[in-house]
Amino acid sequence: MVTGNPTDATEATRVLRHLLVGEQPSGLRFGLTQILFQSRPGKPKGEPYVNLASAWCVFPSLPDSLPETESDVSGPSSDEEEYECIISLRHKTVVDVKVCHPVPHLLITFDDNSVLYVNGHNEQYEPWQAGQSFSENETWLVVACPGDSLAIWAPDGF
Repeated sequence: MVTGNPTDATEATRVLRHLLVGEQPSGLRFGLTQILFQSRPGKPKGEPYVNLASAWCVFPSLPDSLPETESDVSGPSSDEEEYECIISLRHKTVVDVKVCHPVPHLLITFDDNSVLYVNGHNEQYEPWQAGQSFSENETWLVVACPGDSLAIWAPDGF
């Protein structure tokens, strides 16, 4: 399903909360930067992840206003700074996730109130993807699509 309405942001938030709340970053893949998360018992089998294909940053707490475009984001300026920033999240636990509307910015809040912000606007490319790798016969995936729409896959009955 690919659309851009408030119901989709709510459903995307629900799917990502199910996958990420209670988890801690446990790894990093290079290239297209991907944060890997531990998967606790009782969660879908597999490895939760977030692909950071757009500008992103970590705020010490949720700011009063969010950056609106990639050029407004003052995130890490080099690969090394990106990796250090992600590594600094590794012992923190996700306490909330939100997909914004009308622009699908991704907000992941940790137990120390820090917030990973990923820009959700791009006219040509997918700014971010989050889901579950290596799951058995289930697809868990949320994609921020070009033009501020979302694509959501979750098992029937979720």
